[in-house]
Amino acid sequence: MTPADWSPDSRTLLLVRYISSTDHELWMLDIENDSTPLRLDDPELAETFDNPRLDNDGQRIWVVMSTESGRSGFFHIDTRTKSQTQVPLEMNGDIEDWTLSPDRQTAALSINHGGASELVLLDVNTHTASHVEGLPIGVIDSLVFNSRSDRLGLVMQTSRSPGEVWALHVDGEPQRWFTLGEYNGNQNLGPTIERYATFDSVDGKPRMLDAVVWSQEATEQQPVVLYLHGGPAAQIRPIYNGAFHEWASEGFAVVAPNVRGSTGYGLEFTSLDDGVLRINAVRDVGATLDWIAQDPRFDESRVMLVGPSYGGYLALAAAAEYPDRTHSVAASYAIVDLMALAESRPENMRGYTREEYGDERDPTVQAELTRISPQQRAAELTMPLLIAHGVDDDRCAVELVDRLVETVRLTNPNVMYLRFEDEGHGFTGQAALEQYGTAFETMLDDLRTR
Repeated sequence: MTPADWSPDSRTLLLVRYISSTDHELWMLDIENDSTPLRLDDPELAETFDNPRLDNDGQRIWVVMSTESGRSGFFHIDTRTKSQTQVPLEMNGDIEDWTLSPDRQTAALSINHGGASELVLLDVNTHTASHVEGLPIGVIDSLVFNSRSDRLGLVMQTSRSPGEVWALHVDGEPQRWFTLGEYNGNQNLGPTIERYATFDSVDGKPRMLDAVVWSQEATEQQPVVLYLHGGPAAQIRPIYNGAFHEWASEGFAVVAPNVRGSTGYGLEFTSLDDGVLRINAVRDVGATLDWIAQDPRFDESRVMLVGPSYGGYLALAAAAEYPDRTHSVAASYAIVDLMALAESRPENMRGYTREEYGDERDPTVQAELTRISPQQRAAELTMPLLIAHGVDDDRCAVELVDRLVETVRLTNPNVMYLRFEDEGHGFTGQAALEQYGTAFETMLDDLRTR
């Protein structure tokens, strides 16, 4: 239970109870009369409430909520009738952050559109919305109004800087005030957001995926680093990334897709890989390989799959599924056995794990998670591999990775295995980072020359 907002007269307190990432409860407490808390959400529905705020008279609540489509929307809730009304907004994406001005008249909303942030200012009384022009492509980190409610400050991550401070008058254009360092190299390396079709369809039309691409203009086809993010509930976004910029400046194209299971595209998309549907995320990697093969910028014969954690699982699973289209793989602290992951999670993580990967007690789930795990497909990993793992990893026991490497080496001697003492799920020690960096450069050199 978390306090969310006070009414302007300090008599009413809003509370949000967190049940899960897809289910919250909304409560209102009358402090003045010491009354029983009033529940405002529907107990029969799974709903989420982000930053609920009371209006000046305490009769309406402004809040970002999940909708039936799985995307988020901006709503007001009548505190007397509990009725919910969605504010119509012309947008194509999730509301990722929002704030209400101190006078409670203007809402500023950051909308995740394909990974990039769009800023919308909304008059909450008239529902008049304006999309703010003049901001760079990037991701809004935070929003705050001044005390007079006439200026908005925000911080952005962009392709040129990890932190830019911008401000705008609510009736004016944005201005950049300050930057936390700036990339002085080639500004034409990206990132760009590009879309392509995957293997299935929605309402009779191909389902589209987004990939964020860092690359430079080249006279010949570029080798590709196909980067798969961890999570799986995460999203690659068009921001400054030192490693990606460096690789692109060295002549590699970096393609980072947001396959199903990623956040930022609504709850339905995030759940499309749940349970026995996990293989479809691997098939999304296959669709990305199809797109790479069709794009004249990229050399389809030189594609290295790279990923940490769950991204490492995807890299190894996709390499086993598409060995003839994978030049090499670099997987760090990868999940190599999904059944072992499902069975080993602590009790406080068991509910989330079952929602994500399926109930490990179900024989159908057991069979599918086993079938699509890299551990079971080691013989199909015939390409050069870099595998790095920590002995203290709590997501995937190092013994499982030892076994995978031993099996692969029976038929494939081209395996670099870095087994780090005193490292867990993610590498933090300087020695481990340097060793992995050196090994990864070796993989890049091989990708460049072959």
